[in-house]
Amino acid sequence: MAEAFGATGARVHVADLAHARGGEPDGCGFTGVDVSDPVGVDKPVRGVAGPDRRRRSRGSGRAVCKLWHRWSDRPVEDLDVEGWDRTMTVNVRSAFLCCRRAVPALGPPGAVRSC
Repeated sequence: MAEAFGATGARVHVADLAHARGGEPDGCGFTGVDVSDPVGVDKPVRGVAGPDRRRRSRGSGRAVCKLWHRWSDRPVEDLDVEGWDRTMTVNVRSAFLCCRRAVPALGPPGAVRSC
């Protein structure tokens, strides 16, 4: 999806754990961050939108939030509660946190798409 947005001339920025760097498509910005951290999600938004939290580019604002987390290296029946909680934090809570920070920076008619 990031490649498709980039092909249209959109400015694309990837936020993921620091060790994931290098997996982003060519031409994309990257911020190493734990997107399940409420304070951490401010970092990529500030980097893209600037200190006033408004986007720095013209045109319609769009954000794509692609989140996933592996269950574990164990079968689900062997997954402990902490592993389950981490999966839900990364997969669900982080989508909310990213949208909450990104939407104000987009301005009208901004949109966030989670996939």
